[in-house]
Amino acid sequence: MNAALCYERLPDLEVMRVAASAWSLETTGQNWFGRGRRVVIDHTEVDNLMANFPDAFMLLTILRRRHYAHPTFMAPNGMASEMPGGGWTRKRLAAARNQLVDIGELIEERPACSHHGAAIYSFKGGKK
Repeated sequence: MNAALCYERLPDLEVMRVAASAWSLETTGQNWFGRGRRVVIDHTEVDNLMANFPDAFMLLTILRRRHYAHPTFMAPNGMASEMPGGGWTRKRLAAARNQLVDIGELIEERPACSHHGAAIYSFKGGKK
């Protein structure tokens, strides 16, 4: 029975190829294994979003950090007090959130209402 669970040995050339690939990731700083979670930000987001909508950029980064594993999430006005720099006003948070929706970075899956509460959002293209 145990023999059925064993894998066939890889050819030496394949082992060398995999090891070289792993070492390349290590030497270029791209090996993230064992170094904690990451929030990945595309260069165009840094160049465009941060330059044109810095509050929206910061909010998007925080939402990705908090909701990386969730297909949908809330971004309620109550988050304002938790924003960097000693907190934001609710109006500032709402403006940043609206900018993210307007430019398509966030998708409003369900609007806020008195029956269900805060709006539900998702990231464009699914999880980030």
